Amino acid sequence: MYFAAGGAEVYPETLTVSDGYLYKAFREIARLGSGATAMTHCENWEIADVLTEEARAAGRTDPAVWTDSRPDFCEEDGMRRAIFLAGVTGCPLYIVHNAIANAPRLVATALRDGIAVTGETCPHYLTVHRDHALAMNAKYNPAVKREQDLEALWQGLHDGWISTMGSDHIPMKEIGGADIWDTEGGLPGSGTILPVLLSEGVNKGRISIEKVVEVSSAHTARVFGLAPRKGTIAPGADADLVLVDLNKRVTMTPEALHTDVVLHEGWEFTGWPTLTMVNGEVVMADGEITAEHGVGRYVRDV
Repeated sequence: MYFAAGGAEVYPETLTVSDGYLYKAFREIARLGSGATAMTHCENWEIADVLTEEARAAGRTDPAVWTDSRPDFCEEDGMRRAIFLAGVTGCPLYIVHNAIANAPRLVATALRDGIAVTGETCPHYLTVHRDHALAMNAKYNPAVKREQDLEALWQGLHDGWISTMGSDHIPMKEIGGADIWDTEGGLPGSGTILPVLLSEGVNKGRISIEKVVEVSSAHTARVFGLAPRKGTIAPGADADLVLVDLNKRVTMTPEALHTDVVLHEGWEFTGWPTLTMVNGEVVMADGEITAEHGVGRYVRDV
């Protein structure tokens, strides 16, 4: 749920919700019991609209202005209100794509207060910031923030307060240009989760390989009611496995991810997935897709 500015269309056919709707939704999700979780995109769109209008009036078109028009406090406001209402209603809460330094602290405080909150971040928030050379292409909502936010999110992963990885995957877009307002938002992200966690995380000493397993698989399966069928290696579980080579070096290109564009084009990653199995069948080996269409199947949560 996108909230603040209830009823505004933030994307085609995607509306924000009012606080009243949010409260009702949380209350009903709480009544569903185990396995039901509310998911919120935490930003104050009303304040972002005001700051955007001011920035455009000032003639700014640089990539940093996307962050400046959607600063940390817009995201923190949304997080605080979502956590508060989750506590009031007893509703489990999953906050998608956290981008700010305060996110781990807010989640930690909520958990210590007995509120069931899960914090997620994404590869772009762990690698790119407002002053980065790739900031023009890293146009997302929430916006990428500052370098200190990036490092705080890595620490949050290390400490366990940010406990899952998402991607905010947008499969196709045009990149390039010099005007952030005319630049499309989002980029393919699913294929960058493991390379970023391995190369920028494990091999730079920020997190352990065990933490990679936890945030990319095991804990995510538990949060969404898919464990123990998913997220574990055990008799009776689905044989969905990924093998990685922590020493393999790959220069990121669209071809490496079988996409049209990538955010980290030209970066050399050390640490890369080399084989993927779905239900015991090899579907990717050394970067080549080996499966036929239709090998996967939809798995409902339990």
